[in-house]
Amino acid sequence: MSPFLPNPPCNRRRQRVLSTLVPALVALLLVPGCRDEEPEDTSRTSGPAPVTEVSTPPTESPPEASTAPSTELSPAPSTAAPTELPPEPSSAVPTELPPASSTAAPTEPPPASSTAAPTEPPPEITVTDIEPDCGPGDVTGAFRLRGSGFDESLEVLVAGMPASEVTLESATRAVFRLPELDDLPRFVDMSLRGSDARSAELPDALYLHRPLRHDVFTRTAAGEHRALAVGDLDGSGRASIAVATDQGVRILRGLAPDGSAASELLETTCANAYSIAAGDLDGDGIDDLVIGCGTTLQVLWGREDADPEPGPVTPITAPDFQGVAVALHLADLNGNGDLDLVAQPQFGTALHTFAGSGEGTFSPVGTIPTGAGFDASAVGDATGNGRADLVVGFFDLAEVRLYPGGTGYTWEDPVHTGIGGIQTLQIAPNPATDTPWIAIGSNDSTVGASVYTADADGTLVRLFQATAGGLTDAFLVDVDGDGHLDAGAGSGGGLLLRLGRDDRPVCTTRIPMPFEPVGVVAADFTGDGVQDFVGLNPNQRGWIIALSQPPTSP
Repeated sequence: MSPFLPNPPCNRRRQRVLSTLVPALVALLLVPGCRDEEPEDTSRTSGPAPVTEVSTPPTESPPEASTAPSTELSPAPSTAAPTELPPEPSSAVPTELPPASSTAAPTEPPPASSTAAPTEPPPEITVTDIEPDCGPGDVTGAFRLRGSGFDESLEVLVAGMPASEVTLESATRAVFRLPELDDLPRFVDMSLRGSDARSAELPDALYLHRPLRHDVFTRTAAGEHRALAVGDLDGSGRASIAVATDQGVRILRGLAPDGSAASELLETTCANAYSIAAGDLDGDGIDDLVIGCGTTLQVLWGREDADPEPGPVTPITAPDFQGVAVALHLADLNGNGDLDLVAQPQFGTALHTFAGSGEGTFSPVGTIPTGAGFDASAVGDATGNGRADLVVGFFDLAEVRLYPGGTGYTWEDPVHTGIGGIQTLQIAPNPATDTPWIAIGSNDSTVGASVYTADADGTLVRLFQATAGGLTDAFLVDVDGDGHLDAGAGSGGGLLLRLGRDDRPVCTTRIPMPFEPVGVVAADFTGDGVQDFVGLNPNQRGWIIALSQPPTSP
């Protein structure tokens, strides 16, 4: 039954109105361009077309085309959905997305790649050498850098301040001068800056000091000069020099800056001296001398403002002591405050210990068997535990042995370290690090004059090589009084000094001499607070002295 009955005329009019409005409303709702979320796209969609097409049929359709509403409503969605919906993805996706992709991808990456990853990055700044490595520079006050990556943008910072002048010679060489600093530190940290935020730190701080100047004096004397020792023998606060010769002991006291001595004495109580050591035997504050005189130990007492005078003579009665004492070492071995003695015989395979009485006499208390002949020895606290240790060098065995000090006059089993060509040994504390240094002089080209420390188990570990091989003499001293131990050695043109900072050397300086001295010892002979040096002439006919001169400003 029709829903429009029972009034057929009115029903036909309602049908015509509905047949016109319903399809139009359906089509309007289905047109993509007419949706609320995209009002801006209605102008370019085909929304108006369905409205025109729907309004046309009522004027042309015959009156008898009245059918059930289902026959009129079904065509509207069938024509609107397939016809109008497909254009939306075809117009939105293909039209908008390709241009965005084509402009973002091809245009942006190439510029980013060309600026962020250059084919040739700027070379790094490196520093391989600086000369002179000891301040205050050369005769013009300039320092020369060697390295790589230098360019016109190079800036040298000294203690955080730009250098007063930087001259670029090439990409590997540059010259600079120190900035004007009111209080210039001794160790100056340096860094370099260049273009592109490149920078470099020097591996070691530049070491600056007042120029070390020494006047050198050579002395010749009759007799064979075999060994020397230094100590304050007259209570003046200045070191005196004592030389063991085959004619007695030659003593120089009160050296002046011009090399002259206030007193020079040849003490002949021991007419054939082979070895000598200095130390305060009786605790009066003045050093005394112990002399290896053939088969006896001779003491010379130091006296205030006077030459030493002969003291007790102790025969060396140890049954297996062979030959004369060629080396003597004074140290407190048992911790009672009195200096004891370790003697190295001319022959044999043992070191001998003697207990000191505090009155100038010594009693044999034991031996340290080595099992082989040895060539050098030293006594001192090598391990930093407060006990006296013994270090012995064996030339033929190409090794060094460290005998850790035990209780009393005993020694622990030795620790062996392979080091060849041993000639000289010395042990000294380093106040800057509390780590003792051991200086070894060797004719082995891989050793030369080198500085070692002992690790926890007593094995020697090299800190640095001060000189090349062929040099046989090495010594330790704080050359410039900065609290850092330095190393030195005789070289072909005099003395070579490696000035240290903590446990490493930072610069090299030299004291020219007419020959290479041996048995070098350092002390303040003139009382100016700076170390002087004395060494024997290699032909054993005299000695050479290098006296420091008053320092000048950098």
